[in-house]
Amino acid sequence: MVKRELCIVHIGMPRTGSSTLQKAFFYDFNGTNITYTDLKQENQSCRLYGLFCDNPLEYHCFSNKNMSEDDIEQYRSETVSLLIKSFEKNDKIHILSGEDLFHLTDSGIKRLKEFLDKYFKKIIVTGYVRPVKSFCESAFQQLVKYHELNSFNFNMIYHKYTNFKRYDDIFGEENVKLFCFEPKNFPDGDIVLDFCRHYNFKAIKSQKKVVNKSLSMEAISILFTYHFHKNVKTDFGLKVHKINNKLVELIRPIGKTKFKFHPQLIEEVVHNHKNDYDWITTRLSCLKKEYNEIDAKSGIKNEHELMWFSTDYIDDLYFLVKNKDISFKKEKHPQTVAKLVDILMNQISKEL
Repeated sequence: MVKRELCIVHIGMPRTGSSTLQKAFFYDFNGTNITYTDLKQENQSCRLYGLFCDNPLEYHCFSNKNMSEDDIEQYRSETVSLLIKSFEKNDKIHILSGEDLFHLTDSGIKRLKEFLDKYFKKIIVTGYVRPVKSFCESAFQQLVKYHELNSFNFNMIYHKYTNFKRYDDIFGEENVKLFCFEPKNFPDGDIVLDFCRHYNFKAIKSQKKVVNKSLSMEAISILFTYHFHKNVKTDFGLKVHKINNKLVELIRPIGKTKFKFHPQLIEEVVHNHKNDYDWITTRLSCLKKEYNEIDAKSGIKNEHELMWFSTDYIDDLYFLVKNKDISFKKEKHPQTVAKLVDILMNQISKEL
């Protein structure tokens, strides 16, 4: 086939509005000179990362579905066919998008480039980059809500910005366009309009904006305290994620305080990742702004402080318990919080 002019590969990073962009690419770009390469799904991470990663058997998208080696190979072959078919069918500007691509290794990125070079004259890699403080706060909340995070382990929370450097090195920095994730500076606060502005596309507003509803610091502290006290947790087996999701919604109304890390903690994180932080703030100087404007007097400093914060909301949890005949004293202690949450989890389990 004749090579197409341009492919734009959107690689995230995580927690930067990727779902909203993908919905717009999938539903709203019809009738323009742009096409979202037809992989039959909004988020193309499973298709793209699964095709180019080093160890497909270890990729969560496959392992969570218990896919066999043969199943994975068939899926990857189907992905190649879908890509080529879409490239042949549309001579427009192609967009690919999957935030898991942010985690590709050097060898995976080389495979991605070698594949796309066969079909396009030019390839641009693009991504939004979130400042360190707001990223860590957002990632921490997500991990506590849905992945049972029970420590201030920033090796799990912090994502290395130099993952972008791998793309610079392989595609050339001039072909890697990075933008600060600053919603207050987006046109009408809309990331889709901002994306269109950067690439001089026809202005398209997001029709299906994805809002990841954050929890209050009170609710986050309650969940964290529960996950920390493993000894009081009931084993719910394969149902645990479904029950946990119901729990998140049950405690969502508790509290109104915005979750924040104390700047002292963020300074420690930056110090421990100095080379990584220095690289991204040189590459994208606008990221320094948020860190320098941190409120120096508020925010959570450590695990102990977060868990004791939760003890002010024991009565709120007890109010949600239907059978008030509990077998322990409601002492103001993090373990009381954990025990009450486990009662709520069991209560939810019986209602499913």
